Amino acid sequence: MQLAELCNKKVIDIAKEETILNATKLLRNEHVGCLIVTETKDGIKTPIGIVTDRDIVLKVLDYNTNPANISVYDIMDSKFVTAKVTDDIHTALNLMQQNGIRRIPLVDDHNHLVGIVTADDMFAHFSKELNQLSSAIHMEQSREKLLQQKII
Repeated sequence: MQLAELCNKKVIDIAKEETILNATKLLRNEHVGCLIVTETKDGIKTPIGIVTDRDIVLKVLDYNTNPANISVYDIMDSKFVTAKVTDDIHTALNLMQQNGIRRIPLVDDHNHLVGIVTADDMFAHFSKELNQLSSAIHMEQSREKLLQQKII
């Protein structure tokens, strides 16, 4: 399965110049745990970093710094991992495992932001597959019981 089929295409992003105070409001209002930091050129957004709610707590609030005086750019993680929207689900899973991350912004061939895939998306997908496997086992057992009843 390609990530295009699994990802959320509604990515909550923020400009690097925005304040951490605005970022926290956006996180709360959109009910998300991260923001993709973007630069916009000719109306096209390119990811340049990521900021999580955890980043804000550990890098800003923990040091008693005023979030209205710090930009998103100041604390964003610019060494973030992206994946191509055409990559498969196992590529994303491996990237998450290797890098200890739960979210991967997805880009197209021109590095433009097109979606995001999260650990929650992965759980939902694999839970559905496991449920299908469980159903197959249950059906097999049901068929065996019917077969036994016909023999006896």
